[in-house]
Formats: sequence, C-alpha cells, structure tokens
Amino acid sequence: MSYVWTKFYSAIYDLITDEKPLRERLAEAYLQHIVVISEDNIPEKIKDEFTKLSNDINRAENLGEGTVYATLKQLEDAEILKIVETIISIYGKLSNSEDF
Repeated sequence: MSYVWTKFYSAIYDLITDEKPLRERLAEAYLQHIVVISEDNIPEKIKDEFTKLSNDINRAENLGEGTVYATLKQLEDAEILKIVETIISIYGKLSNSEDF
C-alpha cells in the first residue's frame, strides 16, 4: 500500500474509533495523518479534492491555536461532516486508483 493511502486509512481509523467529539477527532486525524502529505504525492485526478480539503480545514485566521482548530471551532456540524465525507471520498478514490 502507498504512503498516502496509509495516511488516509489511519485518519479514517482515528475518526471512527476515538470517543472524543467529532470536531476534536477530525482535527487530530488531519494534523496527525493528512497534513504531512505532500500534494506532489497525490494522484492528479484527486489533487483538486485534496487541495479543497486543505483549504476548507485551514480557512480561519490563526489566533494562537492553529488554523485547523480555529477553523473547526467556527464550522457548523454539517460543515464538519462534509470535511469528514471528503476525507472518506479521497480514501475511496485512492483505494480504487491504478496509480497506487
């Protein structure tokens, strides 16, 4: 399995197995597993979705707690779920990709 696939798998695993609130699980999954992935390692057909994920979770101003935590504090529950769905979507595309 590829490094990128493994990182997304680990992020999803953490999202579904931890008992913390979803906002906190998402922040930790993203920061521990996804933020370290270079866009250069993402297949071309998934790059736009990966970039959107990064932009969506880092859009708030950093006020000393980091942009991810600041962003997630501001988002509605539906927006949090949409980001989680994006992570799952990217993982699915990686799993079905011939590039890996």
